[in-house]
Amino acid sequence: MLSLAAVILAPTISFGNGIFSIVDGKETIKVAIKPGARQITNSFSLKSGNASYKWDTKGLSVTAAGKTRSTKFAELPTSPRFFSAEEIAARTSHDRNAIGLSGWEVVDDKLYLVPRWEGKDKRTWLEMLVKIDLKQASPWFETVTQLEGTSKAYSAVEDRVFRAAGALCLVSESAREWGISLWPLAGGVPEFKPLGEGTPVVDRTTDGSFLRFIESTTYGTRIAGVVQLPSFERLNFAETRDPIFYPGESADIVQINSTNGVVLRNTESGLELKLPTGVGVKNVKAGVLVWTPREAPTQAVLYSKSGLRAVTRWKKQ
Repeated sequence: MLSLAAVILAPTISFGNGIFSIVDGKETIKVAIKPGARQITNSFSLKSGNASYKWDTKGLSVTAAGKTRSTKFAELPTSPRFFSAEEIAARTSHDRNAIGLSGWEVVDDKLYLVPRWEGKDKRTWLEMLVKIDLKQASPWFETVTQLEGTSKAYSAVEDRVFRAAGALCLVSESAREWGISLWPLAGGVPEFKPLGEGTPVVDRTTDGSFLRFIESTTYGTRIAGVVQLPSFERLNFAETRDPIFYPGESADIVQINSTNGVVLRNTESGLELKLPTGVGVKNVKAGVLVWTPREAPTQAVLYSKSGLRAVTRWKKQ
């Protein structure tokens, strides 16, 4: 029998205008039954001291002391400092203007940028690392190195660069393998650290401690797992021929959709919860919210993550 304190502290669920509200203590968590469209960013800007830095359709623009300089880094793909005569000759038909920004990071008063070059097929063929000393009176970029592999960035501006193990990192692909392109901040040569095969779906958890991935194998299965940061250790959670994905922003729950129903699996304990088809699922801080029908809910249950047990329920009146 539940105590009065447990009843008072239990989360509550309400629903309206396509959004569930989970009140857990002083926190209210919103869950939309239809996810919003992916936000696309076309520009990046930063102000530091008396200078401002911007990336848009003009490429990189730096404004300092009332003057603005812009560049699309057209000289970099054919720079003999970084490329051989054979590599340069092979690029005569390429558009040498950088088409996008794959990411950026500010470290110790230095702004690091990764401009990206694409071919007519929209595939990335080159990414390079450049840096700007933010303390300079007339700041301008300095080329650091070519990165090993190419990332999956495709929008005009994306924020895919992150720090781990004392290096700048970018999830990349090289020679049918995927892994991490990294450059040590203390200096050194760029490296590609392979982690798997094929072209997976990879993202970083909001707390920055893991890279989550869904990898398709050559023999027809899908593997869900994580890469631990900063050790870059790979850990597989589940393998199946059915569609599998993470139904939230963390990596503690995976969802497997089969013709027989939906399975939720706790990735730490392996505990599973079997549900009927046609349910909506969202893994949030307070637990795992499950509702049905998926498009027009009439009832919902919030399950605990560790035990996958019902914590509280909602039913349409």
